[in-house]
Amino acid sequence: MKFLCIGISMLAVSSFALEIVETKHLLGRTQFGVSVDELEAYAPLTREEAVERLLAGFRSSSVVPPLDWMTEQRISPEIPFQEMTEEERDAFLRRRIQQTLELKAWWVAEMLYTPSQLTEVMTVFWHNHFTSELQKVRVPHLMARQDELMRRMAFGNFGELLHAMSKDAAMIVYLDNLQNVKAHPNENFARELMELFTLGEGHYTETDVKEAARAFTGWHLFPEDASFRFNWRQHDFGKKTFLGQSGYFNGDDILDILLEQDRTAEFIVEKLWKVFINSYPDAGSVTQFAEGFRSSGYEILPLMRAILVSDPFWDELGRGSLVKSPLDMVVGTLRSTHQGEYPSELFLGIAFVSANLGQNLFDPPNVKGWEGGTDWITPASFLSRRDVLKRFLSGKMGRALRKPLAKDERSDILEWLLAVPPAGVLNEDSFQSWVQSLFLDPAYQVK
Repeated sequence: MKFLCIGISMLAVSSFALEIVETKHLLGRTQFGVSVDELEAYAPLTREEAVERLLAGFRSSSVVPPLDWMTEQRISPEIPFQEMTEEERDAFLRRRIQQTLELKAWWVAEMLYTPSQLTEVMTVFWHNHFTSELQKVRVPHLMARQDELMRRMAFGNFGELLHAMSKDAAMIVYLDNLQNVKAHPNENFARELMELFTLGEGHYTETDVKEAARAFTGWHLFPEDASFRFNWRQHDFGKKTFLGQSGYFNGDDILDILLEQDRTAEFIVEKLWKVFINSYPDAGSVTQFAEGFRSSGYEILPLMRAILVSDPFWDELGRGSLVKSPLDMVVGTLRSTHQGEYPSELFLGIAFVSANLGQNLFDPPNVKGWEGGTDWITPASFLSRRDVLKRFLSGKMGRALRKPLAKDERSDILEWLLAVPPAGVLNEDSFQSWVQSLFLDPAYQVK
């Protein structure tokens, strides 16, 4: 019921069909790039109908089939590394490197081919929220398993997602919970659980970190299949005091206490606001969204619906206020301009380009993930982005760039490609050069 109230007070009610600039805004914020076909498909819809269509199409699984090795189970090689011959070690390490590259390419392919772009946008969001790094985990199939988990639960229940991620193998390895034992509690997971996953900085004490770490002692893995294992011999069964409550808490109890905090819902809403609306969350609106989020039992889909139909989302002043991530720019450019199958060698190339621009899939820079926003753009990275676009436009795919709309509808083309008016002088030598100059304009870097 709370979300119904929010819908009445914050809803950008519209009984008119979307204009091109409105469709571009909605799709530009909820997927990688916007094709002309997608603009046309959404043209007859109102804002509310368009949002419902987007949400109705979400997926909980990938369309690109997983690679065979992605379903492996073991966390360690069948032969201990120290017992391998030199040749066996080299082969094992080469295989892990190859799997790492294949995993990055696989996810790029999913971003390009999925009919539910919003699913992948949300999977990237959760990947950056519940951060893990392949460079530390070092087991590609565990990262693939985590990616599948986040996709499956991207629009489900945040409380269930939080519990599942806390028992996820890649997360347990990444935040050192394998070393969290009753004699020497490891605080890494407990600290990031509060600082990055639920409350944010300044909303807990060092005592809360220490007590929570005790509750998560013994949250380990079976080496045979990397499934969650409660190692009761290494668990601290003693009494703990956490966020003002005392009891014989285990890890699940700590997670439930965190979900009882008003701040947890506010923290998630603030992060979603920065991804979908603008970089400066409005406190009053955040409170309203958070109240609805909590009252729904932390259901993500109704929260996303409330955000996407709200006045703050549709505010004209917010258009073009977010900087495209490297994936937004590279994957979005391809999706916007290309029809048909993609060359298979393209996927790894895109992953490398994105990494060079600062967004390395499965390897965020640190435990806080990618900061995003204006951090995506520096003088150097802006030049690198333009170089990427120039190479694209001068290559085979760029030369085949189809005229997206009729030649005499340049205003529509401009609204299709740019979220705000161009900042520079456009090349008027030919229609093709004019279109290409739109891609190279600074306005193409925002959404």
